[in-house]
Amino acid sequence: MHGKQNKFFAGYKAADITPPQGEFCSFRLSPNKRSLGIHDPLYVHAFYLTDESNSLIMISVDTVSLPVSIVEKIKTAVTRKTRAPFPRILIAATHTHNGAELMGEEPYLDNSVQVDRVIKACVETASAAVREKFAARIGWGHVEVPGVAKNRFQARINGDAGKVDNRLDFLKVEDRNGNYKGIIWHFAAHPTSCMKAAYMTSSDYYGVTNKLVREKLGGFSAFFNGACGNINPELGKRTFERAEYYGGKLADKLPEAVSAVKTRSHGCLNSSQVEIEIPLSLKRKKLVPADDRDEIMNYFKQIESRNIPFTEQAYDEIWPTYQRLRTSWWKHRLLEEFSNIDSERICLQAHRILDNLILTVPGEIFVELQFDLQKAFKNNRVMIFGYANGYSGYIPDAKSYETDSYETSPGYMHRVGQHAGEIMIEKGRKLLLDLCSQPDYTLYG
Repeated sequence: MHGKQNKFFAGYKAADITPPQGEFCSFRLSPNKRSLGIHDPLYVHAFYLTDESNSLIMISVDTVSLPVSIVEKIKTAVTRKTRAPFPRILIAATHTHNGAELMGEEPYLDNSVQVDRVIKACVETASAAVREKFAARIGWGHVEVPGVAKNRFQARINGDAGKVDNRLDFLKVEDRNGNYKGIIWHFAAHPTSCMKAAYMTSSDYYGVTNKLVREKLGGFSAFFNGACGNINPELGKRTFERAEYYGGKLADKLPEAVSAVKTRSHGCLNSSQVEIEIPLSLKRKKLVPADDRDEIMNYFKQIESRNIPFTEQAYDEIWPTYQRLRTSWWKHRLLEEFSNIDSERICLQAHRILDNLILTVPGEIFVELQFDLQKAFKNNRVMIFGYANGYSGYIPDAKSYETDSYETSPGYMHRVGQHAGEIMIEKGRKLLLDLCSQPDYTLYG
């Protein structure tokens, strides 16, 4: 029998990072990068968990992706404020396509205002979550939510569109007296229900879920995306009504499931991290961009000042040209930045909270790789947190890579090699197995 373990403490804080109307926003939103307005607000959520021996800071950012350069700035500042080491800081984008512009997807655009806003919010919320910690009890729960996620890649090749992970996992947090405080939840589906809808900022379906869960249960609700590189909550027209529909379906399932979960004041909490090299796509060797680089650069050199009326009609008229040249720019960028190297260095993190396991992946990994990882663990639920600690684009499984599709055609957002996903999963599996070999303290709950 193991000795008595330290008790859990937890903290949470959120900050609004909504870009004002007219400010630059993420790709898939507006052809001159400026939003027409705000449909619903965007946030940074920071959750802190510690047993006084080990700790974990989890930061969820309402943005499409987080380049590693920004992640490192955030972690450096958070470490300076909290003394938390890098392996115990998890920073993930939710991947809303109607959010802040952080990637610098096009040349010449200055996104420093948005970058500074997000970095400041991450540091402030993480510091406050640590500073305002409370004695806590936690417990994992889950609920099956069929009919929301669809495999868009399989649908495109006339395969099984139902090849998805329908499980929604959540970590329930209470104070030491058993009073409900909130949930951290995980689900795998692209936030594209309202992509480009009215060219307005939005946190999509998961933002609806967060709002409804807070209204029904009180407390906080923060989302982390999963292995959704080929998973959407829709395969048709994108509207705010669809976001409300899918977000509502998830929220309807949660109150009863959350109420049924028993929490504990002690348990296992640990983390590890490794940096690995992953191969880059050999398809880039044969890549020939369709559009001339000078034409692309001239277009984007003028985009910031281009006189486009703030109307949906005007945006729709210019959208095809913008989309074509932006996609061509990503191909040129791939050739320019990765022409002389054959691999990319990435960070993987493994976290154990009670009996559940988390593997972080810096990109849009296919759900088939989530299934492969789960097979190695019969007694533990394993979750892949995507878009975490950097961004390396789409990460297909080796079989899907052979199919020529949007997710596998070479470009800056589609640059990893055929077996990169399997390499990540194998390295991650070893990290997680090491965490599982540590003592299980759940009998002290």
